[in-house]
Amino acid sequence: MIQRIQTLYLLIVTVLVSVMLFTPCAYFFKGNMVFRLTMILAALLPLVAIILYKKRRLQVRLCMVEIILLLGVQAYVIFSIFPLFASLSVRYIIPNVLPLFGVLFAWLALRAIRRDEALVRSADRIR
Repeated sequence: MIQRIQTLYLLIVTVLVSVMLFTPCAYFFKGNMVFRLTMILAALLPLVAIILYKKRRLQVRLCMVEIILLLGVQAYVIFSIFPLFASLSVRYIIPNVLPLFGVLFAWLALRAIRRDEALVRSADRIR
């Protein structure tokens, strides 16, 4: 399990997204209540994919969901800041860029899982 390169990629995605757990993407205010947007699901998906190392097709699907989720978070961050560009100077902090790196490593893991699946299928044809 740990000797596969996609496991390392998925661990990197987990660490990157876990850093974002401690720095919320956004705060919402309603009256005197404060809500914070965190990425718990995005942090758990790569761990679930690592645990399901024998089910490569499910791993591929989970990686695709992770990529879509991280791209959605990045789009939310960009579009929530975009209206502010005209009137304010905006500071784009490092944790808001981490989903892009998470997408990169999730894509690399996806490629490695597909390569693994192709290798297993070719070995099955030989038998």
